[in-house]
Amino acid sequence: MENLSATINKQEYKREFIYDDVVVLNTAFESIVVDIRQYKIAENRINATIERQLFQFLKDSEYNLFIEAVTVYKEAVANGYPIRPFESLLDYNVTYNDNGLLSLYRDRYDYTGGAHGITIRKSDTYNLKTGAKVPLDAFFPNQYNYMQYLIDEMIKIAKQDPSIYFENYQELIIKYFNPKSYYLTPNGIAIYYQQYEIAPYSTGIVVFEIPYKLK
Repeated sequence: MENLSATINKQEYKREFIYDDVVVLNTAFESIVVDIRQYKIAENRINATIERQLFQFLKDSEYNLFIEAVTVYKEAVANGYPIRPFESLLDYNVTYNDNGLLSLYRDRYDYTGGAHGITIRKSDTYNLKTGAKVPLDAFFPNQYNYMQYLIDEMIKIAKQDPSIYFENYQELIIKYFNPKSYYLTPNGIAIYYQQYEIAPYSTGIVVFEIPYKLK
């Protein structure tokens, strides 16, 4: 593709949800707005997709998490427990923006009580000329068994330090492989696994970066 990139502008939002004069839920997002001067249709399409994601985040915060936070708050007051407000945070990170492609991931962190919260990662890669999402298999030759190649490479990387994974990490890498869980970097294709899928919470979200050049 041609040497096409987008201009990235950041936007931020914060809101406190209050019940009985007490903050029971804090929400915030740091998102992006894309500017592609040469391809306005693609620009509008990408921004519309991000706006839908943000709308869903805000809707879920207001109609699901807030209701749950109020219920937990009432239980805490009734039983004399410490009051810990819920948190819901959404953060967008651009990992590649060149050669007609824009790749990014978004992390949503939710804390609803307990020892720690949970982060869920999702990602998208866009064609900057059309605004369409680019699937993982688009980066490999037709009929190439790219899934097996990537799995083999990830297992090879994991073997370098198996102590940070569950004992049966090889089986789990295969079981939880998701072609949608990828994004591009300047050096390769990053495949990621959610918390607890192949490793304990302390390891976090596991990311394997596979160099672009096939062996």
